[in-house]
Amino acid sequence: MASRQYDLIVYGATGHTGKYTVDYLQENAPTDLKWAIAGRNASKLSTIASDLKTLNSDRVQPGVEAINHDPTDLATLAAKTKVLISCVGPFWKYGTPVIEACVNAGTHYIDITGEIPWVYDMINRFHERAVASKTVLIPQCGIDSAPSDLIAHLLVRYIRSHYNEGTLEVVNCIHAINNTVSGGTAATALSIADAYSPTYLLKSMAPFALSPVRPIAAQKQLPANRGSILNRLKGYVKVPELGLLTDWLGNGIDSPIVQRSWGLFDGGALYGRNFKFVVWLRAPSPIRAILQAWFMAIAGLFVILPPTRWLLKKFAPQPGEGARGDKAKDYFVRYKALATSDSGKRVVASLDMPADLYYWTGVLVAQAALELLRGGESKAKNDGGILTPSTLGEGYVDRLASAGLHFKLQSVAS
Repeated sequence: MASRQYDLIVYGATGHTGKYTVDYLQENAPTDLKWAIAGRNASKLSTIASDLKTLNSDRVQPGVEAINHDPTDLATLAAKTKVLISCVGPFWKYGTPVIEACVNAGTHYIDITGEIPWVYDMINRFHERAVASKTVLIPQCGIDSAPSDLIAHLLVRYIRSHYNEGTLEVVNCIHAINNTVSGGTAATALSIADAYSPTYLLKSMAPFALSPVRPIAAQKQLPANRGSILNRLKGYVKVPELGLLTDWLGNGIDSPIVQRSWGLFDGGALYGRNFKFVVWLRAPSPIRAILQAWFMAIAGLFVILPPTRWLLKKFAPQPGEGARGDKAKDYFVRYKALATSDSGKRVVASLDMPADLYYWTGVLVAQAALELLRGGESKAKNDGGILTPSTLGEGYVDRLASAGLHFKLQSVAS
């Protein structure tokens, strides 16, 4: 990549997650990093730049790039940097011209979206062009869906290295959580049904729709026999190593990314031809599990129906709003996952994230950008295209460990 004015630009620095991202970079990025904050509000950007000086006055201060969100300004912005982090959503509304600008400029791109229908569209429109230029584009590199993708990938590699087998299934779960959604997340979730037709939503969110390799029929079945009539009626399933597990909204966001990773790595050969993945929520009792399953069903219906969707928008937090400081000091999430090999061997993984999930999203995208800029060889750099967090390789996992995210894996005794 030719010499450019900046190594990294964070676009959308004035939003809730954007602020976490730039704060983290100011405190933790290499002191010789040439970077900038960008957005549409020059006054807000200047205020943020002033605030950043108080966090770490010893490092190079970021540039300020105030732009209009139009193709001309976005093209100029993308051409100024080697890597661009986008925190500007909803991505179905604002993200496409940013992706196009990065592809045209050969600028690596990372974002925080969780909008599977939009990612599906971007793959169809820009993946092949990005492959041709070896431009790396990694959507869903925040809490959606980097933890699940990395957990699944590390489990798959553990099983390959220890047992020389494929992985039959990975059951990931939110083992415990205390967090709230930001206004931007709420607005995006409620706008997806406005942006796409029901037919398109079904097509783009179908099992393995994001994978470059078509699955076999068995891969579309739910792991842990969750798809049986009895378990569907109960609304939960019991997995001894994980507990009582019920439906979780994030499954529809994380599973497609993990399924894309399955297809990207050796056409599914690394993970195994029978590989399945799911994310569920651990429930403390059968009653709570049943209530959660019903809540998920009713919430989905409320989002789909225009009158109730309109009502939800009235009471949801507004974009830019979200807990910070003391209000978020007790937030956390704990992941725990069980992988089963083709022959039945089992491996457990865990990941603790002891802070606000939006803080960790900032960490995840910042470290992904630094890995692209300063890291070694990886599948992402070698291949280019619209990829997944796990394609950044071991260097990315090591960077996250240095930031306080430790993935722990252990075989389960037979």
